[in-house]
Amino acid sequence: MLKKIILVSFVARVADYYTTYLATNDLSHEVNIIFRFFNKIIPGSPWIIFITQNVIMFLFGLAFYLFLMKERHKFYDTSRKTDGMNDFIKYFFYGKYDTWFKLLNSWPKSYKPLILIWLSAPIWLWPDNIAACISNIFFIHGIKDPTAIFIRGQPVPLSHTLISIISFMIFMKMLRSDSRRITNQLASPCVEIK
Repeated sequence: MLKKIILVSFVARVADYYTTYLATNDLSHEVNIIFRFFNKIIPGSPWIIFITQNVIMFLFGLAFYLFLMKERHKFYDTSRKTDGMNDFIKYFFYGKYDTWFKLLNSWPKSYKPLILIWLSAPIWLWPDNIAACISNIFFIHGIKDPTAIFIRGQPVPLSHTLISIISFMIFMKMLRSDSRRITNQLASPCVEIK
């Protein structure tokens, strides 16, 4: 499954880059904040900056994703079998169960899961690249993206935000399923956890 996620993430990124090239081959309409920052500092080579930035993000994201997959079982509560998604997310990020009001007004047990999820986003957030492809295709054909708002004259599709939230929930659901698998393995005698 890990190889499939990495492959899908890579293909989605390549599709995003290709449709970005078709939509704006000089990258004048690219809305990526990191790209825009470096393009102002180093003008005249937008594609080198764009590709370098994205390759670095992909490789760092892949490294953190692999580390998260190696360390993920440390953030699970394997003593409970019937956790709902709500309780799973509470324990994964805070290391305890309580009301959301109390949790949001307290410090997590560790910032490690939050940091790992955030830094590995270039891998698990591949649906956002698909949303970028769709936005680029709209732009190529002169169709105004129905979800776009304009910030500093640049269209920013709200679909990216919605897809990011949905992707996060799908990723957390995948981790919850993994947690259940490990909990069931621990209930069985003499089983090695992978």
